[in-house]
Amino acid sequence: MNFPRIRAAMLSSRCLKRAGAAWFLSCCTALSFSGSFASPEAVTVPLWLWGAGTAAWFLALSFPCVLVPARAYPDDHFLLGASLLYAMLLMRSYGGKAPYVFAAAVLTALFLLWFPLLRQRDFRLFPLSLGWRGVIAAAVGWGVLFVAVSGGVTCLRYANYRTPNFDFGLFCQMFHNMKETLLPMTTSERNGLLSHFAVHLSPIWYVLLPFYCLFPSPYTLQAGQAVILASGLIPLYLLCRKRGLSPKSTVLFCALYALYPALSTGGFYDIHENCFLTPLLLGLFACYEYRRFRLMFAAALAVLLVKEDAAVYLLFFALYLFFSEKQRRRALLLAAVGLLYFVLAILWLQWQGEGAMFGRYANLTGDGGLLSLPGTLLRNPGFFLTQLFHTDSGSGGKLLYLFQLLIPLGGLPLMAGRPGRLLLLAPLLLNLLTQYVYQYDTGFQYSFGITAFLFYAAVLNGAELSPRLRPRALLGAGAACLLLFQTAVIPTLRDQLAYACEHQEELRLLQQAVSTVPEGASVTASCMLVAPLSQREELYELKYHPSPDTDYLVLDLRPAYRSESLQEARPFREAGYETVGYWDGAAEILRAPWVPAS
Repeated sequence: MNFPRIRAAMLSSRCLKRAGAAWFLSCCTALSFSGSFASPEAVTVPLWLWGAGTAAWFLALSFPCVLVPARAYPDDHFLLGASLLYAMLLMRSYGGKAPYVFAAAVLTALFLLWFPLLRQRDFRLFPLSLGWRGVIAAAVGWGVLFVAVSGGVTCLRYANYRTPNFDFGLFCQMFHNMKETLLPMTTSERNGLLSHFAVHLSPIWYVLLPFYCLFPSPYTLQAGQAVILASGLIPLYLLCRKRGLSPKSTVLFCALYALYPALSTGGFYDIHENCFLTPLLLGLFACYEYRRFRLMFAAALAVLLVKEDAAVYLLFFALYLFFSEKQRRRALLLAAVGLLYFVLAILWLQWQGEGAMFGRYANLTGDGGLLSLPGTLLRNPGFFLTQLFHTDSGSGGKLLYLFQLLIPLGGLPLMAGRPGRLLLLAPLLLNLLTQYVYQYDTGFQYSFGITAFLFYAAVLNGAELSPRLRPRALLGAGAACLLLFQTAVIPTLRDQLAYACEHQEELRLLQQAVSTVPEGASVTASCMLVAPLSQREELYELKYHPSPDTDYLVLDLRPAYRSESLQEARPFREAGYETVGYWDGAAEILRAPWVPAS
């Protein structure tokens, strides 16, 4: 037995850190047994038992220190890991009404604890070496994790019959028609046969069509969105390599991307064309960094194909190139391409449909329309400041939104070495200057574009930090990202899994009901039943189509939807529709009087 090493390990000045780690682990153990910390009496473990547990943890942590030289003691890592574990358990057990406020308190406490630790000159964050092959393997692993969680939640939403017509059922019907005719036609979007491209010009959807043709299922769309978002890891990796980041820093950036809450939660409201924005914009930035200008303009064209308003992101990037990078000729060309496409797309929508949806910025335009914006900005810039953080509800939703976007990145997008780089944050104005509540809610798809800009700014700013400071900043960002991921993402995953387990009989009845509707029949259905019935040419959502003119009516009779469904079905019953299938607590199917009995 090596008594000198035992004596050195037990009497080392680092014992205080080891004791702190043991205290955190003892708190973790007590919290695991009690399951709550909402009151002083919540943790009922006797004090003597808690003290004994702390001593036991201290001895267990001291054992590895006996086996290594004093200079290699892992006490710093023990304290970091134990405190982070306790913080995660606190977030998991928290049941209050303001989880992000509590998350801010936990992160503040972690910062105060970690700050003196990370300032130590002899602190080594990751003592193990890592090569670029390991980075690629880690990036693939993070991508698989993202697809499993994000795609898993959305696929469970569909399996649980919790996906609405807007914005999922209509896309399911659109892809069915694209598979049959190559045309993006829908009836459930505007209560009549209409191309989806008359509502939003999004030719990028054809990228997914070959995969849908191979696997024609709504699950393909849900999983496809997760894969598309995860593909942003490829240009992010390339950006890190170009900016000279170490393998370890690159792995941390990939981890931040995979755990970034806004990416996962933005996809939880089912598939949307905006999911293409994140990887395509990151690809655009990577092409610029590598000075592959032809590829950069090709990527810009791909961004434009996402949606008519995607051109605005190109304009913001052109501003950055013009003022910060002094790439004035290319910036002007990029802006011209974006503006030309934007004008043509608006003209197309006015010709084919109802025009572009600029109503979400009505608070800025008033009666003057979109063209009045530049004049208002020139004459009355103070008005825009009144709208920046204002919400119609009077809540602090926009400040919370900034917290959710910036804190998981450790504030790196704000640490610009040059003032001009702050232009990369300018797309935030798209989310903050509107009173359209979904635009500044990370639970919807409107954060995918700004996410790409934030990661680009984080990589640029992180690369300019000193080699000693950079891994510490990334570690803090990783801890914040992990805690907010646990706050925003994990509860949704648990909720979907619990619903699937607790409502197995109900879901079986719904599946049975949906499968009895004839394939070629025209159908009006309750909101959550549109997607499962989408493999047909004529389909409507009951709420927006109360006209009894389809062959069948399918009602959702689950407790949450029963009352609304029965009320909306009255015109159909009055028109002579008769019940041909009834599944108590699940669904009811009514047949039109002109449809012969089978």
